[in-house]
Amino acid sequence: MFVAALALIPLYFVVGFIYNAYFHPLAKFPGPLYARCSNIPYMAVQTKGAILPWLSSLHAQYGDVVRIGASRLSIINGQAWKDIYAHKTGGKKSFPKDPRMYGSDPNGHRNLITTLPDSDHSRLRRVFSPAFSERSLKAQAPLILSYVDQLMGNIRRSIQTDSDAKFDMVKLYNLTTFDIMAELAFGESLGLLANSEYSEWVANIFDNLKNNAIAQVGREWSWLGNIVQLVTPPKLKKAADMHFRHAIERVDRRLERDTDQADIWKLVLSQPEGKQIDKFDMYNNASVFMVAGSETTATILSGVTYLLLRNPDKLARLVSEIREVSPEDELDIQRLSALPYMTAVLNEALRWYPPVPVGVWREVPEGGSAVAGHWIPEKTRVSVPQFPANHSPRNFKDPEAFIPERWIPGPEYEPNTKEVVQPFSLGPRNCIGINLAWHEMRLILAKTLWNFDLSLCQESENWSDQKAYILWEKHPLMVTIKSVR
Repeated sequence: MFVAALALIPLYFVVGFIYNAYFHPLAKFPGPLYARCSNIPYMAVQTKGAILPWLSSLHAQYGDVVRIGASRLSIINGQAWKDIYAHKTGGKKSFPKDPRMYGSDPNGHRNLITTLPDSDHSRLRRVFSPAFSERSLKAQAPLILSYVDQLMGNIRRSIQTDSDAKFDMVKLYNLTTFDIMAELAFGESLGLLANSEYSEWVANIFDNLKNNAIAQVGREWSWLGNIVQLVTPPKLKKAADMHFRHAIERVDRRLERDTDQADIWKLVLSQPEGKQIDKFDMYNNASVFMVAGSETTATILSGVTYLLLRNPDKLARLVSEIREVSPEDELDIQRLSALPYMTAVLNEALRWYPPVPVGVWREVPEGGSAVAGHWIPEKTRVSVPQFPANHSPRNFKDPEAFIPERWIPGPEYEPNTKEVVQPFSLGPRNCIGINLAWHEMRLILAKTLWNFDLSLCQESENWSDQKAYILWEKHPLMVTIKSVR
């Protein structure tokens, strides 16, 4: 009897594969046979960091909508952003987050990004919105400027000591953005710029990013969860635990201090909504702010620096625009946001090298829904993968070229489907820190190019050849720097 039962297992899988490929409600959507049969191929390429070239090749072959798993559709149409992620009106149902993509924190609680019910997210959003408003940004501007000036000073001292020194811009940008975010989230610096080195905590954060992609396998098939835990390298488990423990310690220290500094907790707790949060909300959201508010900003700064150095004509035009601003003190929020070519450069960098290059998965609500002109059954998992969408010739002319001018009105670069570029997502769950991110990007890039000339080192010529584990696995971006002041 037992042997007979074992013999039925292969039959079970064969029948399942045949059903998924030919009789499933998604059978009408195109895609490779091996992917239509099972979700295994998708999870395999994701855990290897090879998801982006795989998706790009499938969309090039099959079109805007591709079935990449038994229950998954990847869509690179700009309308899909609105249909999936935007605010819903007229009685339309929202698309809930896919619980298999978002795990809880080590304490079992969730944060702004991972919380699933819309009601929980709305509550947290109301609590933290005051800390990320335009008004708050103006209050935080002097603090941000102090760290950017510290970065400029570090670079200047280094080239005075060794004029031929090489600099890793990925590291310099990370040191700066993590110091800024720590000051905002905990009211204290990590001292990264002061020491010109990552702390153990920040180094472990980078290790933990890859762990998130692996952890999704355990959530995809619950019976695999314990096995995934067993085979996950101890270093990755330690990284996750350390990150959360450090966040708890620093939040507790901050709450023990009374301060007039306009950090997140000062701005949140001074509002009536701030009384709605408990310690768990504070711990879990402080931990995610440290990653979402630091790593992603450093990523786009690294990307735009690389793209400019690979395109000297674009760099020269931007440098000319920035250096027309004088004195340096004029490089503030208002002036920088009014520089048209800088805005075009950053928009194009966000298209070419989005900080979150993969798709953010949602589930089609009960009853099904229309997405990009297709009726899709309920429970289907759908997403718009940013890098493949942004690099598709269906959406952009010369998509592999870095052309900031495509963001300046004119017919020259049609097709030019700008609505497909949503680096901060869309709708009620878009990035709460978008104002902060834009100011940091503008200020750090402008200050760097106002003070220095950068040249790309040969070993970083192919820097953009990277794997992606939800976020990019970045290599060092090596440059030489000369002072122009």
